[in-house]
Amino acid sequence: MQLTLDAGTNFGWGAFETIALKDSQPQLWDFHLERLLNTLKFLGIEQTADKITKVSQDYLHDHNLTNQALKIMVTPENLLCTHRDNPYLSLPEDTVFRLQLSPTLRNE
Repeated sequence: MQLTLDAGTNFGWGAFETIALKDSQPQLWDFHLERLLNTLKFLGIEQTADKITKVSQDYLHDHNLTNQALKIMVTPENLLCTHRDNPYLSLPEDTVFRLQLSPTLRNE
């Protein structure tokens, strides 16, 4: 993995998406990809769905992952994947998490 130092690595200008893997397959792929692309568009970072999909598929192919979590990270100059254990596997399937955004802005 090669990482280019850019506004994403230096200042956090980028987006990431974490996707549960079940039996080595990303869950809700279309939803996650659309959300990532919308975030990148909002941030003004150009990246294509095809490239994100290919990089993710290549990463999954190169790693023997079963029930873990895939993390896709995109900055202006980087597109990379990592993975980690999925701590939510022991929760009931109908468990829901809610996100709330703070109205407090930093470095606007």
